[in-house]
Amino acid sequence: MKKVVLSLASSALLLTACQKKEEAKVQEEPAPVESTTPAVSSIQHQLQWTAYKLPEKAGVKGTFSKIDLYTKHLGEASLEAELNHADFNISSATVSSGDPTRDTKLKDFFFAKMLGDIKGSFGEFKDEKVPVTITMNEVTKEVPFTYRKNGDTLVIQGKIDIVKDFSANTAFQSIAEACKDLHQNKTWPDVDIEAKFYQ
Repeated sequence: MKKVVLSLASSALLLTACQKKEEAKVQEEPAPVESTTPAVSSIQHQLQWTAYKLPEKAGVKGTFSKIDLYTKHLGEASLEAELNHADFNISSATVSSGDPTRDTKLKDFFFAKMLGDIKGSFGEFKDEKVPVTITMNEVTKEVPFTYRKNGDTLVIQGKIDIVKDFSANTAFQSIAEACKDLHQNKTWPDVDIEAKFYQ
């Protein structure tokens, strides 16, 4: 009888010890970091803008070589969660279209005529829609964007009008005048934006 009691007691002690180890292990797992102070996000990102020229509206694509992304939700399980209310800063002087001559014109005749760089933030990602607050030419505008998951990549798409949305008529007229011969007197104010995010 004593052997049976001792055996049961030993089993109970082993079970308790195992449970304590499992609880300790669960407690050791890192939780997502939430902070009111944005931190540099580890999410990789690519941005592509498409501007338009010529009467037939031919697209010209480009990007910026310096884009900083900050998040308040480091370590979240999904891209949407980490990008929720994330901030971004874009250095307009780093515009890059793959054509050095065009890039110089964009810097001198467009972005040099605007106030400040480009910055903004994402709102809540929900039902494949996300509001993006953009500040350009020191004008702030909330623009509706859509998003979709493509494998492990999150793709965000939207459109802006640099004149109507950001009061950048001076910059627009400047670049239109500088490129009027190449553009056959037609430069369009709307710009398509696509951004891709991946771990």
